[in-house]
Amino acid sequence: MINTLVNLKCNVKRFSVLLQVETDAYDGLTVTENLAALSPQEFTDRLTFSMKNWRAENRKGIWLRLPITASNLIPIAVEHDFWYHHAGPDYLLMCNWLQGGQSKSKLPPRASHYV
Repeated sequence: MINTLVNLKCNVKRFSVLLQVETDAYDGLTVTENLAALSPQEFTDRLTFSMKNWRAENRKGIWLRLPITASNLIPIAVEHDFWYHHAGPDYLLMCNWLQGGQSKSKLPPRASHYV
């Protein structure tokens, strides 16, 4: 019996936690999580879990600001249908329109000029 217990392998199932967000007046979300602190696997797991929940909640748009120190997460965001909105010297802002994709997006376009 003891040998059986010693040889028993335990599989610990990882659970995911929603990414931290702020809700806007248009039923959209802005991710406020410190994304630079996440590993690529943790970001993948949490983004997948969060996207399922946001779709179930019928959210519309998602804004994802990736600091330059988290640029390794860009391909993961693209795999989850995020696209580039605009960039600054130290960040990339990506977005996702959950109601039908980029072609039907009602998210505001980036600024074309400044006054």
